[in-house]
Amino acid sequence: MKKLIISCMFLALPFNAHSEYLYGITGNMAGAGHTWGMSNIGPSNNRGLRINGVYYQYTPVKNTEDDMLVHVRNKRIGGGYIFSETDDWSGLPGGIPITKGFTVDNLPIELWGDGSISVEGTGSVTDANVVYSYKYNNDCLSPLSDPSCPGYMDAVLAMADDYDATGYNPLDDKNITSTLEEQAEADKIEEEEEREDSGKLERILSSVDNSILASNILAQDLLMSAMTRSVAIDPYYEKKLSGGEYKEKIVLIGGELPDNKRGARVNLSQQLLHTEMVGMQYNQKE
Repeated sequence: MKKLIISCMFLALPFNAHSEYLYGITGNMAGAGHTWGMSNIGPSNNRGLRINGVYYQYTPVKNTEDDMLVHVRNKRIGGGYIFSETDDWSGLPGGIPITKGFTVDNLPIELWGDGSISVEGTGSVTDANVVYSYKYNNDCLSPLSDPSCPGYMDAVLAMADDYDATGYNPLDDKNITSTLEEQAEADKIEEEEEREDSGKLERILSSVDNSILASNILAQDLLMSAMTRSVAIDPYYEKKLSGGEYKEKIVLIGGELPDNKRGARVNLSQQLLHTEMVGMQYNQKE
């Protein structure tokens, strides 16, 4: 029930979802001992202040052959570091300034602990400069002004006892249950119509499949017949003569064929008879 009450309060409480944010940048935070606190960032009433950038610059002082690490860090409230960057100057010459900038994910100022620049190895740093960019909600005069304001959830929980919220079950509303029943009945009728249409379509597709099957069977029969005839007659086309050819064995003696005198007389007599028969057609006496 308490969760339900809190949820209702989230919906009922007015707040400005488009709060105005102001942006700013600090001065040099690196102190004489290269350590600093974070309590003086932004306005005195820094409710909702969030860090969105860290920028630093320094000059290393060292010999080229010396090993040196420079750590720029901020502790996290509760343990560990919320920001940590290490520059390795080992084997590099000193005297060259370095400048770096980092964007952070709008982390609340309440998470940021003390900052420092520390040296590990042989060497030191000079001209250190550490700057933070930030934004803050100008409307966070009260924690309930915006969900992003610090203490918003605590303020909501503190007000929970002042509200008398009762649970609402929509299934107890007859109008809602009646509408749901009508929708269910309409869905049932629609499903039955879809099943009926599906059955008709299946029957149509079944008849089409049978026709396609019959035509496929006929085509296969014709193809098999054509293949059978081809198999039956192909051996005759492929039959080959032994040796590949028949050579002429007749040899002419003397190399010449003599004239056939008897054949010549017969041909002459037939020619004379033919000439006589033709002439008789024109020499007839009437």
